[in-house]
Amino acid sequence: MKYGIIVLLGFVLAAVALYGCSSGPAKPGNNVSGTASGGTKRATSSTKDRAEVDPEEEPKAQVIYVRQRCIVVETENHVLVFDPVEFKTRRQKTFINGFVDIDQYRGSNVTVFITSAASDRFSPEIMAWRKRAKKVKFVIGPGVAERDARFKGKGIYKAMPGKKLSFRGIKVDVVPVSRVGRQEPRVKSRMPRDSVAFLVSVDRLKIYYSGEYGGLSKAAASAIPGDGEINIACHAFNSRKGQAGRKGLVEFAKKFSPRMLVPVVPGGNTWVISRLAVEVSEATLGVHVWNYRKMGESFKYPDSLPSNRPSKKK
Repeated sequence: MKYGIIVLLGFVLAAVALYGCSSGPAKPGNNVSGTASGGTKRATSSTKDRAEVDPEEEPKAQVIYVRQRCIVVETENHVLVFDPVEFKTRRQKTFINGFVDIDQYRGSNVTVFITSAASDRFSPEIMAWRKRAKKVKFVIGPGVAERDARFKGKGIYKAMPGKKLSFRGIKVDVVPVSRVGRQEPRVKSRMPRDSVAFLVSVDRLKIYYSGEYGGLSKAAASAIPGDGEINIACHAFNSRKGQAGRKGLVEFAKKFSPRMLVPVVPGGNTWVISRLAVEVSEATLGVHVWNYRKMGESFKYPDSLPSNRPSKKK
């Protein structure tokens, strides 16, 4: 009996000694609950997987289809206007009639992006916006300043291919694009030689706007940074060329997998977007195509995205 008590007491003393050696005050940041075999800490990712991101933490935006190739993106602190074209008309200039109502943005940080000097990319009349919206700035593609001398001076940034711009909380990668290749031969002669695309980083969002280039050239593909997800991609395609005219957009969706894809349709042929959405869904993992139908239509990002979107494959 005595021998059993002594053995039991020995076990208790050994356990107390072991606990005393291994315990101690926890050091901040030394959580070892996720260590791998062999005692090496498991690397932690700085970015959450898409499926783990809390919707409340995601940056928000509103996307508005105006007309032609004009898209407006309203973020938390900025308003981005891509390729606006104004036409002389007696109608009220509102989104629903195909116009950007600049008066509603008088106190906002408005940035206007113009991809080229083509007549259907911008109207010189938009320079009057500087009097109505004091904070408006312009990012202009090659040839715009040469076409209209007013596009010079303070608040106007010339976007040369490959250039990086940074101002007022916005970062812009100017993506070089070339003339449309074999897939759209009829458009080749009409596309400006100097045209660019934009990748805009603002308010924790990455927004891509391809301008009028519907293809995916090697130069454009290599110039788009791959270090982060593109939230909203506005990409052109030629609705008159059938599947060949949609090829570049589908390739872009496969390569970069944007969360939201906005097809930019020249001429207002929005009826083809539903067919395009099917092609994209068959070729990609969960890229949502915005199937808008009319001028002034808007989409709330990410609130209007399908809730069951799968996470991107690694």
